[in-house]
Amino acid sequence: MVNIAIFASGSGTNFEKILSHIEDGSLHVHCACLIVDKKNAYARTRAHNHGVEEFYFDPKSYKNKAEYEEDILKILKAKHVDLIVLSGYMRFIGHTLLSAY
Repeated sequence: MVNIAIFASGSGTNFEKILSHIEDGSLHVHCACLIVDKKNAYARTRAHNHGVEEFYFDPKSYKNKAEYEEDILKILKAKHVDLIVLSGYMRFIGHTLLSAY
């Protein structure tokens, strides 16, 4: 089965819709994790409600985009993620993630 990581920044309505299709069997993937860039994103609560592990990365705590994405990439590799899904993620994806995916 294909492992996906979903990236979100806000309320997570799109994220939850994707999860509902996974849970009802109409989307044949496994959601390995949620990645968020906003501490108070409600998507995090939705992840907990569905038993999906979530990870928060504060982009402001990194020197640059490459370092930020390198930390995310460590999680994606550890979770054996095959594809990333941008679901309301309000950040441009940089070279580090693009070259990996």
